[in-house]
Amino acid sequence: MRENNDATIKKNKSFPFFDEDNTAGDEIPEYIIVKSGLKVRVADAEWVLLQNKGKGNLIKLAWLRSGELSNNEIKLALLVFIHYVINKSASTACTVAIGVRPVIQSGFPSIEDLMIAWSSLGLSKKKATNQFFGTLVRLGYREFEKFHQFTSSNLDSEMIDPLNPFKGRLSELEFDSVVQNLNQEIARIDFSIDRDYDFFDRQAYAGFFSFSTLRNLVSVRLLIA
Repeated sequence: MRENNDATIKKNKSFPFFDEDNTAGDEIPEYIIVKSGLKVRVADAEWVLLQNKGKGNLIKLAWLRSGELSNNEIKLALLVFIHYVINKSASTACTVAIGVRPVIQSGFPSIEDLMIAWSSLGLSKKKATNQFFGTLVRLGYREFEKFHQFTSSNLDSEMIDPLNPFKGRLSELEFDSVVQNLNQEIARIDFSIDRDYDFFDRQAYAGFFSFSTLRNLVSVRLLIA
């Protein structure tokens, strides 16, 4: 994991996105002219996109360098954000940068991990993720075609039947994702451990695993089996 450089960023608003031995940054320009006509230094932690305080006037990108992204992943993210601030409105560019952050900030997910996490994302984050991977494909990075095919096919556009007795308002993909998440949670439980009285007596709350938590997990899994 890279060292968090937030302290330095707050002082000068500028920092290197890449490690010293990186060669992935060769395609990244030093300066760009965004759609509003403003000149932006790409290495800055904050990109000012508008002269006024309108929607999307500022994109904060310090998280790219302080997270767990590889040099190549940082390069790809920057290429997408550069494409948006040059060709799209400031509000659209800002929405994509904010929306895709929880999906990629710990490293680009595998297609399997993205499918599992999909149901937990709000619609705006799903759309931002779809735009992000779609832009990578349009920029020539064909290895992300499967990602874009998946995201573009699962944007909650299908008809939802809230009275469906089996899956309610969930789409087929969301329902499968919920089941996979439940299976993963149950698989983490060691049923061979002897539990004390507190385990059975306490109610579930954040940070404490109790019998009621286990009961709820198993009950829900059996109900949707």
